Amino acid sequence: MVRTKISLLTALIVLAFPSTSCANAFDELQTAVKKANQPQQEKIAEFHHWLDQYFTQYEAWRDNYTANQDKQRAALIDKWGSSEISSATKSVEYTEDVKKVIDYENNTATISVLVDANQQDVELNTKQNIEIDGQTISFAKAQKQEVAVDYSLEQENKEKQFIFDQIEDQMRQLDVQADRLIAMNTGAPDDFIYQRAHNKKMELIQSASKRVSAISEQFSAQRAKLGIKLEQPASKEVEAEKSTTVAAPVHESKPPVEVADQEVPPKKAEKKIVSYQVKLPNNSLASLAETYRPLAVKEGERWGIDSSLIMAIMHNESSFRPTVVSGAPAYGLMQVVPTSAGHDVNLQFRGIDAPMSPDDLFVPEINVETGTAYLSILQDRYLNKIKDKQSRTYCMIAAYNTGAGNVGRAFNPDGAINLNNAIDIINTMTPNEVYQHLLEHLPYHETRNYLPKVTQSLALY
Repeated sequence: MVRTKISLLTALIVLAFPSTSCANAFDELQTAVKKANQPQQEKIAEFHHWLDQYFTQYEAWRDNYTANQDKQRAALIDKWGSSEISSATKSVEYTEDVKKVIDYENNTATISVLVDANQQDVELNTKQNIEIDGQTISFAKAQKQEVAVDYSLEQENKEKQFIFDQIEDQMRQLDVQADRLIAMNTGAPDDFIYQRAHNKKMELIQSASKRVSAISEQFSAQRAKLGIKLEQPASKEVEAEKSTTVAAPVHESKPPVEVADQEVPPKKAEKKIVSYQVKLPNNSLASLAETYRPLAVKEGERWGIDSSLIMAIMHNESSFRPTVVSGAPAYGLMQVVPTSAGHDVNLQFRGIDAPMSPDDLFVPEINVETGTAYLSILQDRYLNKIKDKQSRTYCMIAAYNTGAGNVGRAFNPDGAINLNNAIDIINTMTPNEVYQHLLEHLPYHETRNYLPKVTQSLALY
């Protein structure tokens, strides 16, 4: 009976279309029939392949960003002995042999000049004021410091720690990706999604090992050039702590930091860094924040989110700088990841089933709209059954950083994602108990630091 229907339909197509169109239509029909008769196992495998390819696009984008950043850092290490770059709390700019650092966390501004080690007459023109975030800053009373570019072992370990922190951030994003897929009920088995996330974490850890080795080789080469020799530590305890590979469990809070060998002072450093540092005005970040308060109020009213929470998140995610990019990579004022929060907001509120463009996320209005809309998803969809408002806010802050799934894992004794079960447990606790439990059980070090930082910032806004 099925064959008869197909033959009749084919005959109608032949009569209705010219030969070329007929051929195309026939091919499409054959494809449709083949698809309909495809074994279920093949359909599942095909879907898994599509899903894998979808995330591979994001991961290739992320890996390309990381590789380019590593090249930038390597060039800075060769020249400056360190790779200080911009972050959520720090703005770093380089021009020739001058570096300008604005540290919003410590409220300082530093101008550094790279010169020959034997140069004695290095003086900054302190009479020249410098514009920082629209404010005129005087360096007349700047504190002066000189540091040799000696490729110290302490600095080497800092460079390695940067890699560990970045890998943790990227592993956290894999959790977020997995959790959002499960919440979307795509049809892919949970086991497949979690196994893929686990495999990708292992790949990240392997890549970290190679990147750490590259740092070791670079610093060793520079020390050899300067005549720095290494001596092995006498302490067996220190020797036992040494590690040259990264071997962290999936939810390890911090990969191990390599303990470097002791160093002998260099025979001769070729360069030195002369730095001048001043304290910024006490209201420097507050002044910058006021630029975006109207936007936070507007989007807060639109999405039912407290504007003070939006401001506190911007404070900690970007220090109110709209062009910040993190290692995830995340973008802009509220550090939106295009393929997770960006895609969720696109799908639920804009009718677009695709990740957001990074260029769009550099636009303050789009970024704050997206970040606030994502907070509303957390509040009204994932965490809406948490009865106490303060407890819900704590969980929203943590989930904004690490995903709702990791909040669920923090409360479930078996580490399961089950949010309904986790919320039942949360509803038996006081807000303070919820806060302390999150600090003790969230799987990532960064999120355990993020929660108190944002909570404390709420009082500022």
